[in-house]
Amino acid sequence: ADRNLQIGSYIFGGRANLWQTVSRLLEGKSEAITITFPEGLSLYKTLKKIDRSSLMPFDSLSYAATDSSLIRRLTGFKVPSLEGFLYPETYRFSIALSADSILATQTEEFFKRLQQEGIDPNTIPDFYEKLILASIVEKEAGPASEREIIAGVFINRLNRGMRLQSCPTVDYILEPKGIKREVLSYAETQIPSPYNTYMNAGLPPTPIANPSVASIKAVLNPARHN
Repeated sequence: ADRNLQIGSYIFGGRANLWQTVSRLLEGKSEAITITFPEGLSLYKTLKKIDRSSLMPFDSLSYAATDSSLIRRLTGFKVPSLEGFLYPETYRFSIALSADSILATQTEEFFKRLQQEGIDPNTIPDFYEKLILASIVEKEAGPASEREIIAGVFINRLNRGMRLQSCPTVDYILEPKGIKREVLSYAETQIPSPYNTYMNAGLPPTPIANPSVASIKAVLNPARHN
């Protein structure tokens, strides 16, 4: 058995005999926490969700998620944070994982999903910009059937030099302040920020959420319309 013990964190107690203890190590029944991340969750809310589970404090996660060397190693991109790369899914994390390992698990899932769909980021020009747009599409779309249409609208606006005027980009600014609006006020659409697409032309500097592969595919294959 000593050659096949499973890595993990275990808590032993009670009346388990030697074979019951070894069996648990062989089967890998370790102490773990299951967390579900819905599609379109921002980096901030993703890290807060992990923090609330008591798996890892927010500050440690935030430091890792903005560590340029870790980001480059996990994604291959020279970007400010892991925003957009933490794939929305249900994960079972060992309680012994480091902040780096938690984020690596989600990032690996992102690239695995892309590979399953035949998408190679290294062969797509301006992939990071497309990921930024996919995050906006994710937040704007209602039914899944709208994704390609919405992607087409935004691409038309970008090509014409129009502002995207996307409410979720302003919500992204308000979110860390604990502000959530059903309808934005005019004053809020005038908040000075590089993320405010009411004030600035073009895309925000980073994604505003972690999109599903469906939204990424919509940006890569947008509907053509007027």
